[in-house]
Amino acid sequence: MSQGWSWVVGVLVVLMAAPPAAAQRPPTEDGARQNLRQMEQELQQARDRRLQLERDRAGVRAELAVLRDRLVAAGRTTADSERTVSELEAALQRTEADRDRRQAELQRRQSDLTALAIAAQRLAAQPPDAMFALPQAPVDTVRTALLLRSALPQIDARMATLRRDLAELAQSEETIRAQRDLVRAAASRLVGERRQLDQLIRQRQALEQRLEEESGTEERRVARLAAGTRDLRDLVDRLAAERQAEERRRQEQQRRQEEARRLEQERQRDELAQGRGMPAAGRIVAGFGVATEGGQNTRGLTLETRDGATVLAPAPGTVVFADTYRGYGLMLILEHRGGYHSILSGLARLDVGVGKALRTGEPIGVMGRSADRTTSLYFEVRRSGQPVNPQPWLADRAR
Repeated sequence: MSQGWSWVVGVLVVLMAAPPAAAQRPPTEDGARQNLRQMEQELQQARDRRLQLERDRAGVRAELAVLRDRLVAAGRTTADSERTVSELEAALQRTEADRDRRQAELQRRQSDLTALAIAAQRLAAQPPDAMFALPQAPVDTVRTALLLRSALPQIDARMATLRRDLAELAQSEETIRAQRDLVRAAASRLVGERRQLDQLIRQRQALEQRLEEESGTEERRVARLAAGTRDLRDLVDRLAAERQAEERRRQEQQRRQEEARRLEQERQRDELAQGRGMPAAGRIVAGFGVATEGGQNTRGLTLETRDGATVLAPAPGTVVFADTYRGYGLMLILEHRGGYHSILSGLARLDVGVGKALRTGEPIGVMGRSADRTTSLYFEVRRSGQPVNPQPWLADRAR
């Protein structure tokens, strides 16, 4: 039974419970008119309150829409920062490895050149007569002197090369220090962005609670209005007028939603063109349909993510499951249009609950932490209960 007809039945119950007219004093015409005017005034006041409440609800919904836009933007910024930190850390590791290799090579070359230079200096310091007194043939002594004398320019050249290499090494160390500063700055920004993201989530939850409370207030006000309306035809006409107004509002809302979906699809196409669209920043370590050791094929994708990575909604949908499930840990299931469901598991924290309507890119939770600073997120898409490849499906969402 619809809510409007529930009000009608409530009015009928009140009328049937009233004592018989014969037991009451018949109302006078003036009294009836006065009661009618009073009820019409109360009805007008109730309508005015309802209009005001509708305006308030529209304002709250507008605030909520703006907040969700900010939430999506913060989620994208956090994911971008995590990608930047990963790239800087990889570059830093490569630079440090190159520095260590060059340091070892320079130390070896410096030891060889130092020993050769010392030998040349000692031989040059000996007088000619002393050189012929050495326990070797004179021809060998002369040959040794000539070789060392011809080697001195080469020693000088190699020492100059060594000094240039040392200067390059110093520059390399400066580069490493600069990269470390970049990593620290990026990590600091990441902490601030996550703090802002958590604050936005709390604001969104508070706004939704306020919207729910005002919705309950509206329902109670409409119930009081129906109970105070004694003219059933007026009640039916009013409800019909409200339904027509609601239909116009619904059509207008549908038009706006279709426009918003069109803009969202354009945004998703842009994101896919930039390599985005996955529920988290990371690399695919296990693709769809890959044979496993047990002889079965994988039903989804496994992403390797950073510690504490932000997980985003892969497509618009509604949360139908958000809890721990058997040996999978925390699991989230989203219902999408066209009979599709997406499954995500491996999260350390969920920030949404069952019944929540999500937009593409809206944060839904975060990953945990591990000893090797990487975690795994499992992502599966099903249509009518059958697994499908998530990557073409994500591309179709953006068309």
